Amino acid sequence: MLLSDRKMLYLLLFVVAFGIYSFSGEGHPTLYDYYVRLADAFLHGRLYLLEKPPWLAELIPFDKGYYVVYAPLPAILMMPLVALFGLGLNQTLVSVFFGGFGVVMANVVARDVSKRDGENEVARERTCLWAAVLFSFGTIFWWLASNGGVWLIAQVTSVFFLFMAIHEAFNKMRPLVMGLLVGASFWCRLPTILTIFFFAG
Repeated sequence: MLLSDRKMLYLLLFVVAFGIYSFSGEGHPTLYDYYVRLADAFLHGRLYLLEKPPWLAELIPFDKGYYVVYAPLPAILMMPLVALFGLGLNQTLVSVFFGGFGVVMANVVARDVSKRDGENEVARERTCLWAAVLFSFGTIFWWLASNGGVWLIAQVTSVFFLFMAIHEAFNKMRPLVMGLLVGASFWCRLPTILTIFFFAG
């Protein structure tokens, strides 16, 4: 497949996933917008929220504020958008956005895993496409991305960074880059630190 064709395939996968995830969700925006509020706090030089809405039960009161218990990277990634749109930013759409990129990365990683000399290129591309489609719409990733709640967007962004790390492991294998990507995944969803054993092997 030519590079231009591959780019078009990636764009198509992203657009289709983004569209289906957007329109099949449970409603926009999610009420559990901890990360939007945490991003706003970061932009104002705080590590804590000033108020505790009654529907956000998982906040820790301490001193003069309320602390979010979740790993902070999704909030950091949202900071530019929150700077533009404020607390009205739709966290679910951000989740859908990263979900679309996760689908693209599923195709990229399938291509990495299936590299074999002398293999029929057309059959390989078809297999990789199906791998991405089945990952996108045949697993719980669909629900995670389309919901966008605090627990779920953390998993979606974590998967994106893990796929990036796997891609790096199958190609340039730069330890620093792999470490940074695994670290980024960890700062989205803490249990993913256990994947370090895969990359250390």
